[in-house]
Amino acid sequence: MKEKKFFLRYALTTAVLILTLFYSFNLFSQTKRIVDFNLKKKERGEVHQTEMDFQMRIPTLFNRDTRMLSPTEDDLNQSIFNSRDFKISNGDIWLNPLGPQGGEVTGMAMHPDNSQIIYASFYRGGADAPIFKTTNGGVNWEEIGTIDHYWVACLAIDPNNQDTLYAGSFGYLFKSTDGGVSWSSSQILGQYVSIYKLMVNGKNSNIIYGGGEYYATGSWKQVFFTTTDGGAHWSEHRFPTSDPGFFYFDDMAMDTSYQNCFVSYSNYDYNTYIWVPHLYKSTDGGTTWPHTNLASSISYCQKIYSVTFDPTNSNQVYLATSTGLFKSTNGGANWKRTDNPLTHLIYEVAVDSSDVNLIWCGGRTEICRSTDGGGSWSYLGAGEGLYGEYYSHFLLSHSSPSFIYAGNYSGIFKSSDLGDSWNSTNNGIYSTRVSRIAIDPNTLYVWLDGDACYRSTNGGVNFNRRGHPPECSSVNDLVVNPENPSVLFAAGG
Repeated sequence: MKEKKFFLRYALTTAVLILTLFYSFNLFSQTKRIVDFNLKKKERGEVHQTEMDFQMRIPTLFNRDTRMLSPTEDDLNQSIFNSRDFKISNGDIWLNPLGPQGGEVTGMAMHPDNSQIIYASFYRGGADAPIFKTTNGGVNWEEIGTIDHYWVACLAIDPNNQDTLYAGSFGYLFKSTDGGVSWSSSQILGQYVSIYKLMVNGKNSNIIYGGGEYYATGSWKQVFFTTTDGGAHWSEHRFPTSDPGFFYFDDMAMDTSYQNCFVSYSNYDYNTYIWVPHLYKSTDGGTTWPHTNLASSISYCQKIYSVTFDPTNSNQVYLATSTGLFKSTNGGANWKRTDNPLTHLIYEVAVDSSDVNLIWCGGRTEICRSTDGGGSWSYLGAGEGLYGEYYSHFLLSHSSPSFIYAGNYSGIFKSSDLGDSWNSTNNGIYSTRVSRIAIDPNTLYVWLDGDACYRSTNGGVNFNRRGHPPECSSVNDLVVNPENPSVLFAAGG
C-alpha cells in the first residue's frame, strides 16, 4: 500500500513538474518573442525602454477609448497614452485634445513637384498610426488619415502620381490613392514580413522596391523584394544570415538609374558581444546579388544605419554608421571615414540633389552640415532651435537647398538658412506619448516619453519645454514637492 501511494505521489509530482516546465517554456517563448521584437524596434530607435516595459504587461492595461473617458489616478500613473487622447476635465466634460504637440517621426515623404506638400507618419503607441499632411511647408499640419496598424516604419510617394502613397509595417503593405486619406492593405511574401524601406521607380510606377525582414524556418531572414506589376506579385532575395546572434535590417538605397542598389543589415553576435555589419550591392536593379560583404572593408564599423547615393554619381556612396560617416568613390569597393564631428552614432546621411557638396548628418542630439562634400563640417546643436533625440529623417527641398526638414523623436524641425537656425514645425501634430503627469494647484507638468518635461500654467492651453535630467529622457515617476511646487522629482533609469 505504501509503495502504491509512493508511486501515485511520484507520478503526480512528475506530472505537475512536466506541466509547470511546459507552461514556463511556452511563457518564456512568448515573452522572448515579444522582447526580441521590441529589442529590434528599440535598436532602430522605434521604441523606448519605457514602452517596452509597458507592452510587456499582459496584454494591455486599459482600453484607450474607455480609459480616456474617465481616467483614474492609477491610470495616469501606470499607463502610456498619447497627446491626441490627453484631455483635461472641467468637471463632467472632457475637453478637446491638448498638447504638447509633435511626436516620434517614423516616415516622411515630399511631393515630387511641390516642396510645400509633405506627408509624415508617427508612432504614438495606439491601435492606429496617424498620417499628417502639410501644404504650406510645415506652418501647420492636419491629420488626414490613419492606418489600421499600431506601427508604420516607412513612407514612400509615387513620383509619377503624387496622390499615391505607400506605407510599410509589420506584416502589411498599405497603399493610398487619395493622398493619404484612406488606405488599403496587402501582404508581401506572407504574414511575417517587416517592411522597413520602400521606393517607387520614377520611370515606371508598377515597379516597387522594398527591404525588410522575413520570418521563416525559425529565424528572421533579411530580404530585398520587388514587384513589376504594381504589387500583384512579388519576388524576393534572401541574404546570408549564418553568423550567430540576431539579425536586423538597417537600410536600402537605389541610385537614380534604379540599377545600383545597396542593402545593409547587421547582427548582434552573442559570442563576441559586438555588432557585425553586412552590406550587399546589386547592379541590375536587385535581380542578382553577388555574395560579397562590402562592409568587410570598413574599419572599426560595427553597425550601418543609413546608405545614401550621390544623386549625380552612382560611384559615390555614403554610409552613416555607429562609428562615424564613411564615403566610397568607387561604388562601395573601398571606404574611407570622413572627418565628421559626429564620430559615432550617425543615424542618417542626406545629399542635396541640387548641390551634391551639401551633405547632412543626423546624430542622437545634433545635426552636422558639410558644404564642401565632406571636407569640413559645421556642428549644429540644440542652441540653434533643435531639441529631442535621434535625428533619423531628412527631407531636402526640391526648389531651394536652403530649406531642410529634420525628423526625430520629438517631431519635425525646419531650417530655411542652411541649418544655421531651426524652428519646430509641429503645429497640429498630436502624436506625442505622455508617460507621466504631475499637478500642483496652478501648474501642469507633462513628461513626454523619450523627450522631456513640459509645463503649462494655463490648464494645458500652452506648454513650454523644460528639458530633462542629464542622460535621462525617460522617467518612471514624476512628483511635485507639496511644500515647494517649484521643485520636481523625476525617477529615471
